[in-house]
Amino acid sequence: MSCPRCRGLMVPDRFADFFHDGGYISFTGWRCLCCGNILDPVILRNQQAFSVKGIENAFSAGEGHEGTLSPGSDRLVSSAI
Repeated sequence: MSCPRCRGLMVPDRFADFFHDGGYISFTGWRCLCCGNILDPVILRNQQAFSVKGIENAFSAGEGHEGTLSPGSDRLVSSAI
């Protein structure tokens, strides 16, 4: 698996939840050997929910609006024409 951030090698890793707020004491995920990026099922689910919400917001802008990416962000910003 390659890292979505730097395209480096991601390896499986085991993480510990010391606060027990996620419902599990330990869980598995992926860690990039190059940049340290971490992916686990919760992170992936939140990223997918954010991207779907961004698409819904773009379509709900309706006619008379143009969607643009804000500088330095992946967030879609709607502006009136």
